[in-house]
Amino acid sequence: MTALTLCAVAAWFLVPQSAPRPRDSRERVATVFQEVRVGDIGLPSSLPDYTFRFSAAVRWRRLRDGNHANPAALAIEDVITRASVIVATETPEKVSALSQQLSVALGIPKPNRSGEVEAMTSEVSLSMPAEDVQRLEKMAELRKDEALWEEQRRYEKSRREYLGEDVLKSPGSAVVWWLATKEDGVDQAAALIDTLARLSAAANNDESVHSGLHRKVNGDGLVDRTLSAADVLEDLMARIDLDADSDAGTTFVDRVANDMEKAGRSEHAEEIRHRFEIQAPWEELEGGNGSPRSEGNDPES
Repeated sequence: MTALTLCAVAAWFLVPQSAPRPRDSRERVATVFQEVRVGDIGLPSSLPDYTFRFSAAVRWRRLRDGNHANPAALAIEDVITRASVIVATETPEKVSALSQQLSVALGIPKPNRSGEVEAMTSEVSLSMPAEDVQRLEKMAELRKDEALWEEQRRYEKSRREYLGEDVLKSPGSAVVWWLATKEDGVDQAAALIDTLARLSAAANNDESVHSGLHRKVNGDGLVDRTLSAADVLEDLMARIDLDADSDAGTTFVDRVANDMEKAGRSEHAEEIRHRFEIQAPWEELEGGNGSPRSEGNDPES
């Protein structure tokens, strides 16, 4: 051998050679995904008596060597835990939307808590037992009925308060309400004054409604004095701030009295004219002309 070859051989024997290292049991290993199916797993909902039913194909693989005898069980546990976190705060009515949400969230491979395996799912199914679905549908209908009933009750209460505390608080307010809600309703209001007065008395629990509306005076009970049409008209004009001595007020009173006359309430018409000092229309003379209806108005031909 040449001197160079001898030196190389000697160097090989003199330098210690490293022994092969044993593979660390925690060393990451790359394995292909395996699949195991799980079905009819109960998952909690936000309602204690209602449970979701979960099924899926669990795909898993080892990330490193470990001591667990059933790595597939680790993967299944991890998937169920992830699914439970998502659905536990949701109501059973959202089962369809939650099934889609789980398909997206669990379709991403993630390592489990120990880092030994990673898992993901496909073919996710989330459902509710048929009898629970029927109960939920019935409860939903009852809630709708209850909400409708509450709304009707609120409407009726509001209407009662409006009629009792506003519209029928007094005969005058009843007449004002009628005029405000009925266009060109003066004729009808005049004819209905007695009726509106009795409605107001009934709404205020006046036991004298059968014989006409009476006023209370000095806290001594009811006096035998019936409100007249002139009283009601006077109250009405005060409420609408219409001066009886003005031209508009005189015209208004004259019209109401005439409408009373047309409605067959001659006694009320006469009373109104007397109270407001409005002259009655002259009866037409044969072959003659009519005369003015009120003082200060020009005669109409």
